[in-house]
Amino acid sequence: MIEAQYDENICMPRSNPLLMAFREVESRIATLQTRARDLFYAVVLFQKLCPECGEPELQMVRDALAVCANCSSQVDPTLVFQTCPDCESKLVLKVCHYWCPRCRQPVRSIYNVEIKVFNAAYFREKMQASRDQKRRKQEMSRQMFRHTHSDPLVMCEPMSIDQVPGLEMDLNAIIASVVPDELRQAVAEHFDLEVYRHHLMALVQGCVVEFEGIRQLIEDAKLDKIFRFVTAIFLEHEGLLEIEQIEGGRLRLAGK
Repeated sequence: MIEAQYDENICMPRSNPLLMAFREVESRIATLQTRARDLFYAVVLFQKLCPECGEPELQMVRDALAVCANCSSQVDPTLVFQTCPDCESKLVLKVCHYWCPRCRQPVRSIYNVEIKVFNAAYFREKMQASRDQKRRKQEMSRQMFRHTHSDPLVMCEPMSIDQVPGLEMDLNAIIASVVPDELRQAVAEHFDLEVYRHHLMALVQGCVVEFEGIRQLIEDAKLDKIFRFVTAIFLEHEGLLEIEQIEGGRLRLAGK
């Protein structure tokens, strides 16, 4: 059976004749727009001389940017050739439009297709200013935290466990605590470090694998997960893999 492929935005098969005809119309409209834009640029720059070399070789790349084919200089035709229709003053480029500084009013460019213009220099300066401000704040934070650090701790004499009354007895009690028989029997019966070691190394050596995706070796999924994790810690201490925590708290093993 042949499955019909569906367009991701329109719920109809991609082979639908109506949809194919619509895409053909879209393609032709885009081609027509490109040609119309190129013709517009060619007309408005006809016989315009490059301000650098004086040759009529200016070619529009996009709105607000023309490049001379002779000397490769870049110019904004609106700023070079156009003046205010009321006072004939030179125009300046604001954030998104051209402006007459004398009449104090916006002026529509006769060299651009779009009404709004993208002031690349303005946005470059703003981005640089934002980066500089962020850098200054980080430096101020570093300086502030540097002064709040505690002085280095210098031990005049070695630490002794006897300095804390009862600590030794508490530690001994923890070490000697009774392990439940069922847990001890389960571990003794199933956990073979070498088997789990070879199992993990066969998967992660030179690779990156999801911890949850590793195949179980015993039926008890919870116990198997504990054994895998313990083995992974041993392998990380040996420098054979790295345990990484990723999004959602999941673990990933990266072999070396």
